[in-house]
Amino acid sequence: GTEAVMCAIRLCRFNTRRKLIVQFAGAYHGWWDGVQPGPGSERANSDVLYLKDMHPTALKCIAARSDEIACVCVSPLQG
Repeated sequence: GTEAVMCAIRLCRFNTRRKLIVQFAGAYHGWWDGVQPGPGSERANSDVLYLKDMHPTALKCIAARSDEIACVCVSPLQG
């Protein structure tokens, strides 16, 4: 699973020329620098936007920042 997510996010970032990815709180998309930013990671915290799933404000945030977002990661177990 981690490798599939890693490949998908890298392709999205490359093809859109955008860094920002959206993840929902509580979802797990592997343990690699692209989705686990922060101390010791090559990714800055600003590269990942964490939102509350199943919340209207999250959709508004995605819409408002859509020109910055490379992809939105959704877990099949979410919600």
